[in-house]
Amino acid sequence: MKIETNKLIEKLEVLKDGINENDFSEIGKYLYFTHGKISCYNGRFVFTVNFKRFERDFAIRYSEFNSIIKNIKNKEIEMEISNENLKITTDKINAELSLNEEVLKTFKDLETEKVEFKKLPDNFNEGLNLTQFCVNKNSTDASAFAHVKENKIYSTDKYRISIFKLKSKMSAMLLPFDCINILINLKVDEYGEGEKFIAFKKDDVNVLIIKSTITEMDFNKFEEIYNAKKQKSVKLPEEIKDGLHLTEILTDQKNVFAKEIEFEIKNKKCICKSENEFGKIKFQTNIDTDIEGKFFIHPLFLLEILNTNIEMELFENIAMFRNASFSYFFKIRKEE
Repeated sequence: MKIETNKLIEKLEVLKDGINENDFSEIGKYLYFTHGKISCYNGRFVFTVNFKRFERDFAIRYSEFNSIIKNIKNKEIEMEISNENLKITTDKINAELSLNEEVLKTFKDLETEKVEFKKLPDNFNEGLNLTQFCVNKNSTDASAFAHVKENKIYSTDKYRISIFKLKSKMSAMLLPFDCINILINLKVDEYGEGEKFIAFKKDDVNVLIIKSTITEMDFNKFEEIYNAKKQKSVKLPEEIKDGLHLTEILTDQKNVFAKEIEFEIKNKKCICKSENEFGKIKFQTNIDTDIEGKFFIHPLFLLEILNTNIEMELFENIAMFRNASFSYFFKIRKEE
């Protein structure tokens, strides 16, 4: 079968984030050519793109196949199955790669059921983009997921919480951290629910996320904070980002969650300070507010949200940033 090299490379580029080279079961290291599609599986999701249908289904190791295809200069290649091998040929190249029937059978056992797709809320990708940095990428519990419940997306790394309001309701689901960027980058616009999978779609690309058995987190207890009336609020100046970058240097470098700086607003000045065994630093800039106060705050948490919202609301022990659809908050510590 003749294949256009560049078109195959484009498909492989889309699929690369779904490969799991560390998978002890081996099935995450393979590409699966089945039913006119190419798929890969990383343990949590199946990633699928449409492609030509071969005379039979087969599984081939990604790393060697990808390297060979990317190093072929010809515009077209010939690919055919011969016994237990895949032959790749051009006028100058004759390569054979072994097929793996065992991993193919394992993959086909979990292959997709049919799902009916429907349109995602218009602001779904925006919501994922805003809530993704609160997902705990180093966890194996429910904090490693974005939680979709009715018309909200929730996420937390147990130190901060974000809540995003969708324009319409969706099925409840847990989205693992390594899927979120893939969904955002694809700009998925449809989804469907099967017995085993939550499926997302954009054109001819599907992401099929295996339903998790992890118990969902209870976010209801945070609704009171999320809906709290605005109290003291202040718009932080653009220059404060420089101060946060600088003062973060002299904080705890081993534990990212233990970082904190002294943050003070006084006499229309915003002051950031930090100190450790290696030195101390102070940054000061003007701020247009009559509010005054001093507390300790996480500099990186604050930096992240300032790219989205510069208005900080101050409660007794919480800093909050929110607009009509999004709320982000984390604890601050008052001076003892």
